[in-house]
Amino acid sequence: MKKQLLLLVDLLGFSRKVMAQELNQIINDYRNLIIEIEHTLTWNKRRVKFDLISDSIIVFIEGEDLKTEFELLVDYAALIFHNLLIGSEILCRGAIVYDEFVVSKKDFNYQTYENGVNFIKTIPVHVILGKAIVKALNWEKAQEWGGISIFPQDLDDLKEIIPEVILNLCKNNRLLELDIPVKKSYNPKGKQRSLIVNPIFSKHAHVFNDILFKKYKLYKNNKEYRIKIQNTRRILKHMVKNNITIFDKKYLR
Repeated sequence: MKKQLLLLVDLLGFSRKVMAQELNQIINDYRNLIIEIEHTLTWNKRRVKFDLISDSIIVFIEGEDLKTEFELLVDYAALIFHNLLIGSEILCRGAIVYDEFVVSKKDFNYQTYENGVNFIKTIPVHVILGKAIVKALNWEKAQEWGGISIFPQDLDDLKEIIPEVILNLCKNNRLLELDIPVKKSYNPKGKQRSLIVNPIFSKHAHVFNDILFKKYKLYKNNKEYRIKIQNTRRILKHMVKNNITIFDKKYLR
């Protein structure tokens, strides 16, 4: 089976939001979230596919060579993070991986009983299986911040296959090599070197900081979430201080 790139993004704090709201409000928020994501992922009319599973977004691209696919996925990752934080104040954490996976859309038929009548109901079900999804889930959960990065072991492979693309993205500040905060169960040092996706457009850097500070105050009594916010703010300050931002959306493909 051919290796492919896959992006998985988790919406931090979404589960707590679900538990604290009425179902109708959750459905309305989720509908708005889908609209925001669909708008983000169709900005350049490429063949991008996405699925939502509760508070996780899975994105992949069909019909492109690996170089183009990688550049596009980095762009989409940056836009998802940027648009959800700026537009909905939702902080994301995610992983880009390169491995085997398969996606199949099936019609699932089941018998149900409503209003005294038995009938067959059909719903479309997407099945996503493979090493890529397992690695993406594990790496996403290992990170202790709000951001999107490349799975370190897959980065080594990608540097061999498309070195010039990665170098160019780093030169343009679209990727940045950093020590990523991780759980000590993943790495006893509490950090792991890899490339992160840069979601900061220059004119919005101060907005990022304002939103993160507001979230920090909101969740200051939640140690687990507070640590993620602190780590995210620290990395953001480093990027802004060193002028590591994207100047304009025109730099994206």
